Amino acid sequence: MNYKVNRKGQEIFSSGNPLNDNLKKKILSIDGVTDVIENRQAVFSRMTSSKTFSGIAGMCDIITDENSSKIQDSLLEGKMPTDSNSILVAKLISNRFPEIKVGSKVNLILDEKSITVTVSGLYYHLKVTNGHDKLAIDSTQFFTKKSTINNSISKYR
Repeated sequence: MNYKVNRKGQEIFSSGNPLNDNLKKKILSIDGVTDVIENRQAVFSRMTSSKTFSGIAGMCDIITDENSSKIQDSLLEGKMPTDSNSILVAKLISNRFPEIKVGSKVNLILDEKSITVTVSGLYYHLKVTNGHDKLAIDSTQFFTKKSTINNSISKYR
């Protein structure tokens, strides 16, 4: 199989991917399997605030047409990001770090490059899983728009 991963701009492209409709049907026929995620758009990130100097590490998933309604349904406080300077944070993080709340300014760190963003909302992490269940080490901690990721990467090119 011919797979190519191109990290430039945090985009992943692949060719020769064996996941087609037939394979998806076979996977979904396995007892207990409820979903097949074709393409997770996410980057590893850290977030720091005025009191969390070492940073909170986790996956930052990009809000897409496919996951937007689930994310909206999981919102507990605030609103969905409306621009490239906004981010959603898991309520679990806000519970542990009370200074991180709706309206807070935090630093989002991608590839050691930091941008300041505003927490636009808090979401319930157990309502939005990435297919690896709620206890996975790559569970989503933050959500943002693709433009936030693109702007942070291009800012340092």
